[in-house]
Amino acid sequence: MNAEAQPTYVPRHLSADAPQGDSPLEAPQTSAYSDIDQTVRAQGAGGTIRLFTENAVAPLSMTITELVNGAPAQGYSVSLVGAMSVGRGPACDLQLSEGTVSAMHLKLEHTGGELIATDLNSSNGTLVNGRRIAEPTVIHSGDTLRLGNAVLQIEF
Repeated sequence: MNAEAQPTYVPRHLSADAPQGDSPLEAPQTSAYSDIDQTVRAQGAGGTIRLFTENAVAPLSMTITELVNGAPAQGYSVSLVGAMSVGRGPACDLQLSEGTVSAMHLKLEHTGGELIATDLNSSNGTLVNGRRIAEPTVIHSGDTLRLGNAVLQIEF
């Protein structure tokens, strides 16, 4: 993908009234990641509707390592498409047992080719490389995140 093309999900519809022949809407387009693209077809009185994903984003493969006293303690391999939640609660995608981590502490989101961390109004806050974040923050490979007393290192 070139730098100008932003990954977006674009629904396209083809109804019975749409022009036939050379219409660009006749066949679903695929991106470089066609295994991620989705095509849904439904028959109805109005004709065929095709809904598909254009410019799908490839998953971000990363390793999240929990550090205890500066040493690796637990590692997680993650293939992220969209967003994941991090916290102590059972509803989190990545569940940490550290008591100073909020039930729903942090959101990590892969969007526009970047990894974004957003603190979810946690009790003890989130620090990226030692700096408290108050708004969505871009995460780079090698960055450390502190959630309460839990420290995570992100590599991708």
